[in-house]
Amino acid sequence: MFHRFFRSLISTSLLAGATLLCATHSADAERITYSLQDPMGLNAVSVAIDSHYSPIRGFCDRIDGRFQFDKETGHIDGTMNLWTENLRFAGHEMNAKLHSEDWFFFDRHRQIKLTIKGVEDVEELDDGLWRMKARGAMMMRGRAGGFDFPITIRFIEDGMTTRTNGNVEGDAVFVQGRCSFSRSDFNVNPNPDLFDWIGDEVEFEFNVVAWAP
Repeated sequence: MFHRFFRSLISTSLLAGATLLCATHSADAERITYSLQDPMGLNAVSVAIDSHYSPIRGFCDRIDGRFQFDKETGHIDGTMNLWTENLRFAGHEMNAKLHSEDWFFFDRHRQIKLTIKGVEDVEELDDGLWRMKARGAMMMRGRAGGFDFPITIRFIEDGMTTRTNGNVEGDAVFVQGRCSFSRSDFNVNPNPDLFDWIGDEVEFEFNVVAWAP
C-alpha cells in the first residue's frame, strides 16, 4: 500500500514539474529579443534643447541595443544605446560647445543609455499596434535617472524581409516615442553662467526599428 502511495506521489510530482516547466518555457517563448542594429542604418534619435530663442536641434544616427518584445501582448523592455560621437548639433560653434567638458563631454562619456524597464496602460489600437506608457530610465555622464514617457509600437511579421527586399529576413518592431528631462539632473552643465541662454529641458524623439530573424 505504501509502495502504491509513493508511486502515485512521485508520478503526481513529476507531472506537476513537467507542467510547470512547459508553462515556463511557453512564457519565455513569447518574449523574443530584437536587435536595434538596423541593417539599413536608418535608426536615429532627434534631440532638441530648450533655449531662450529657439530650440537647439541635433540628432544621433548611431543606435544599437536590444528590446525584448511579446508580439501577443505588445509588452516590451530593453535598452537603446546612443553613441555620443555621432550626436551632432546644428552649427559648428554650437556643436563644439555642447561637446565640451562642461556640457555632454562626449570624449569621456561615449554612450547615453535609454532603458524601457517595463510598460503600463497598454492599449491595443489595431492588430499589431499598441500605445502605452513606458517606465523609463537613462544613464548619462555617469548619472542615472528615471522618467515615464509614451510610446507606440507596431509589429510587422516579416517586416524586415519586406523592408530590405529580402536581403535580410526577419520580423520588425517599430518603436516610436518622445521623452523629456532636465539636463541638470544628469550633471550636464548644472551651474551655467548667469547669461547662459541655453535652457534646462532636453527632449529625445525617436522612431526606431528592431528586428529578429
